[in-house]
Amino acid sequence: MPSGVMEHFARADPADYPVGMWQEYTRETPARRGWGVATAALVLAGTTTLAWVMARQPITLREESLANWPISFSVPEGFARLYDAAEATITSGESDHVTFVLGHPRAPEAILEVSYELVIDGAGDRESVVKEGTQPPGSEVSTVMMGTLEGRMKRQVDRGGRTVLLTASAVTRDGLLIEFNYTGAAHDPHVADRFRRICESVRFKEWSVPRPAVETSRPPRRSRG
Repeated sequence: MPSGVMEHFARADPADYPVGMWQEYTRETPARRGWGVATAALVLAGTTTLAWVMARQPITLREESLANWPISFSVPEGFARLYDAAEATITSGESDHVTFVLGHPRAPEAILEVSYELVIDGAGDRESVVKEGTQPPGSEVSTVMMGTLEGRMKRQVDRGGRTVLLTASAVTRDGLLIEFNYTGAAHDPHVADRFRRICESVRFKEWSVPRPAVETSRPPRRSRG
């Protein structure tokens, strides 16, 4: 109400005005009790809807095809390969591993480890380990497709309930063991689906282990001139 009107009513005698008019201009309008509750409900609904939409957005994967590896696979966008000194060492080709992290390497939000190993000697024993294995207390075991192979997936949550470890492994008939390890947040409801998609993305490539050089004591043949 303008200040001049307020001063006019302050000096005026209430008897000079009808009672209804006086009460109409001088009463305090109470706040609407349900307005704050309704506003908070709308904000909560908007936040929940946004989280629901973001959680159901399709996971974008990118293919990783490493040199001298028998398989290619896909990792979620945002994961970066972690390089270390051990990876710079030339391997025999019978085994190798690689690590991808989400976030800062020193405090990653998630870690994905991929490895393969040629286990021709005793491949049957290793295959039985993959199929049966040891089941830690509180862990869950299920099947998962790793490309065209049926593997075993284990899910285990730490005692604090904050971190979940997913492991999947399978062995080919030729004795090639492949293994995926994923460490992430236990409260993520889509971590298992994400890990399954990573495992399903495995593709086998034409690959062979290079033969080692054979030492011989025979002198080299002389060419006939």
